[in-house]
Amino acid sequence: MKQADIDKLITQALHSRPEAEREDDIQQILRQDEREAWQMAVGSRRQKVWMKAAAMFIGVLFVSALSFAAIHIAGSRRAEQPKTTDTTAVANASSTTHHASLPADTIPAEPRVFDNVPLSEMLPEIAQYYGLTVQFQNENVRNLRFYFKWNPAAPVTKVVEELNMFEQVNLKLNDQTIIAE
Repeated sequence: MKQADIDKLITQALHSRPEAEREDDIQQILRQDEREAWQMAVGSRRQKVWMKAAAMFIGVLFVSALSFAAIHIAGSRRAEQPKTTDTTAVANASSTTHHASLPADTIPAEPRVFDNVPLSEMLPEIAQYYGLTVQFQNENVRNLRFYFKWNPAAPVTKVVEELNMFEQVNLKLNDQTIIAE
């Protein structure tokens, strides 16, 4: 069939129906078109919201990954840098310190933990390291037990200050002697 014949058939079908039916069909077609247009608009809006949410999630994930990488890179670079210490301050802090007279290539001792140890055992060991003696003026102090983490790299003055933080202990550094009062 030719296009002209199809157009004739459509025109005859439209004219053969009453006017009211044709108008109802047109209204129905328009309402259906409006519904489809509304659904497409709402659907595209939902799709845009989901796309925005996905983009924000990906952005946050990307920024988090960059931050994580930056922290680990900075941490690894900091670990690679050689640690320098001010040996002049340590040597000047106490002229009687044992570790200040050690050769430069000597490795400092690891921290020592005294766990529930009486002061009468702990203090002589610390004093011996620094080349000092101990004098107990109060016999009750001898039997006090402590938990103390001693760092041999610290100057003797700092160690005495740390031990004096305990309420029951009063230590004084006098020349070559640690006095426990």
